[in-house]
Amino acid sequence: MNKKNKPGGKTPPAPTLCPTCGQPIARGKPHAKHGYADLKMKLDGYLKPGQTLHRNMLFDVLYDFIPKDPQAQIQVYNYEIAPGGFTNWHIHTGATFYLTLQGMFEGHFEEGVLIRGKPGEVYSEPIGKIHRGHNPHDEVILQGIGIAITSPHIAPIINVEPPSWARPKAR
Repeated sequence: MNKKNKPGGKTPPAPTLCPTCGQPIARGKPHAKHGYADLKMKLDGYLKPGQTLHRNMLFDVLYDFIPKDPQAQIQVYNYEIAPGGFTNWHIHTGATFYLTLQGMFEGHFEEGVLIRGKPGEVYSEPIGKIHRGHNPHDEVILQGIGIAITSPHIAPIINVEPPSWARPKAR
């Protein structure tokens, strides 16, 4: 029997090759070294010929949701969620805004996935509604920037026990 042939004489199909480096592509998807360009925020390339400045406005439409309390507490942070990972179940006690830098975000609520974030997109999560975040990608780390604004002396995020509607059903 020829070493290249399997029993029955069938030759396995040739693997799909990466157009950039010529290496085999697993499951027909580009590998992280070259692929996933659509899972990273575009940070440049906005200037048109002759322009010296371009502002890519991200948060301007969310201004109405910011508390008007002059003593408002503001928390700005970056976050990462591992591939396939989840945040804790939690609620927000004030306005929150998120900018996805890399990867994909899903917000899981009782009604299902209500929020999705892709690189360069800004989204807000509702105040007082139990939910958790999820990175649905199996290889790319979700990265982003979060801004939480609350009244003074109130924690912006409160972790909670998984709600009854999210617990596995007993058999």
